[in-house]
Amino acid sequence: MATKHKKTEPASDGSLRPELTMDVASARGKVAERIDLGRELIKELQVIHVRPQEGDDARTKFRKWHDYNGKMVEQMFTTDRFADEYRNTGPWEMVFHTPTAHEESEKYVKHTKRAISNLEHLDQTIELYVPPANTSKVTVEGAALDATRVFIVHGRDGERKQSVARFIERLGFTAVILHEQANAGATVIEKLEAHANAGFAVILWTGDDVGRLKTESEDKPRARQNVIFECGFFIGKLGRERVCTLVEPGVDVPSDLAGFGYVELDERDRWHLDLAKELRAAGYAVDLNRL
Repeated sequence: MATKHKKTEPASDGSLRPELTMDVASARGKVAERIDLGRELIKELQVIHVRPQEGDDARTKFRKWHDYNGKMVEQMFTTDRFADEYRNTGPWEMVFHTPTAHEESEKYVKHTKRAISNLEHLDQTIELYVPPANTSKVTVEGAALDATRVFIVHGRDGERKQSVARFIERLGFTAVILHEQANAGATVIEKLEAHANAGFAVILWTGDDVGRLKTESEDKPRARQNVIFECGFFIGKLGRERVCTLVEPGVDVPSDLAGFGYVELDERDRWHLDLAKELRAAGYAVDLNRL
């Protein structure tokens, strides 16, 4: 069934001006996910000539990936302009001889890279196509969220706090730490509300306290109570998709959060990539080359 597009205003050349059908954060998250899948696909396509028995599977994955992307881009905008541009990146060319496995591998890799380049350009310009009546900032319950600021909730581990703050700043964003903000006579909850316009929150779940159930005999390291409270505050204010909990190994996690999902604060800093991906999915303009 054909997709029904809503009416848009004509551009200067008389054609319809493309407009987003969803918020910028959602659109960027979808595009980022498809780019990451494309990069993984390239690794499979590069070995077709080495392991030809895997060629059919890799080619099928490419077609499914490429077709899905075209449909996704079509649904993201009110006109088919960008979907048509994307679909033109496909490997649809005339061949007058049977290609070798190496030639076919190079062809699919080339077109996958071209498709990724198209999606990357779309990601960089997507905020230009927000409908005039809307704003490029995402709103949650009427509050505009700033996609250049990241709120950091922390306990008493100052070294971890500084490490995460430096990483956020390296990505080009502002790290907001509550105790560094002026009090102006406000209570803690009032300060939270005043500075919680950041579009994302990182929760540092470090073992600053210890505790146990009454029926247990051994204490376990736990996050401080303020961290647990502020984690719930931001989940309620921003939504789960805009909160990333970084958990120190061995620290007890409440059963209520077990299904929430979190990133382990490993010593090899693999959490850098995981956090960057979470930020991209939330609509932040993350350049993975800065990692």
